[in-house]
Amino acid sequence: PACPLALAGPPLALLSALLPLAFLGPGNSRASPSAWLYASNAAASALGGLVAGLALLPRLGLSGGLQALAGLGLGLAVWGILSGFLQGPAWLRAPASALAGFSLGLGLCRGSSFWNPKLMLTGTYMRPQPPAEVQGSFREFERWASQGKNLYFRDGTTATISVGEAGQDLLVLQINGKTVASTEYGDCRNQLLLGHLPALIWRAVNAGSPSRSLALPLPRAVVVGWGTGMTPRALARHPFQVSVFEISPEVLDASRLFERFDSPLRHPSFINTVLGDARLLLRSVET
Repeated sequence: PACPLALAGPPLALLSALLPLAFLGPGNSRASPSAWLYASNAAASALGGLVAGLALLPRLGLSGGLQALAGLGLGLAVWGILSGFLQGPAWLRAPASALAGFSLGLGLCRGSSFWNPKLMLTGTYMRPQPPAEVQGSFREFERWASQGKNLYFRDGTTATISVGEAGQDLLVLQINGKTVASTEYGDCRNQLLLGHLPALIWRAVNAGSPSRSLALPLPRAVVVGWGTGMTPRALARHPFQVSVFEISPEVLDASRLFERFDSPLRHPSFINTVLGDARLLLRSVET
């Protein structure tokens, strides 16, 4: 992460300083108001990206974060309007108008019902064409998208995670509206075989070696992505010491809904869950 910052940081800093320096006329030692405005906008944009990505999105979600930013924008607009009409000292007018504007803007945004989680899970960014079942207006599409029951919905820093109930004992795990796992028979079979087959192949290759016991170090395996948890649990039954790398904590939270479809492990300590990006974390794991 430090290398891209070192490469991109200096050019971006020089680019941000280009216009303020251009506003400095010959012999002027102070920047013009336009230069200060540009510099403040650049600094606020960088700060806003950090706050939105590291604070608003994990805590408020995509919907709550957008509503908070919209409320802030409306609040600043109302602040600018009211500050010219309120009476009293300047140090009192500014906080009072800002508080009134932000409260009004946030109340208007929070009171709206424009955000439908089920519409966000239809995956229209992947499939721009409407499904065959929908032949008509957006209202018909909305009614189609509202079918089924939504059991879990979280906006995380890296993705939007959801679990829906598409039928009796049929749960569907979706990431950004794309189905990645379910409790359908064929899907469960694939998830379990992804854990059992590599272990069986390893045992066949090492069939001539002395039998292992729990007192000896267990063979190690790595799974990238937790999913419903069926694959790492299947691998750990053989037994293996399984390290699972999962970038989204919301996936781990949502997978609890799938535990009743899989038998519990006799030795849960055989699975070590590591939260983070596998591309970076695998470098620190001994091979």
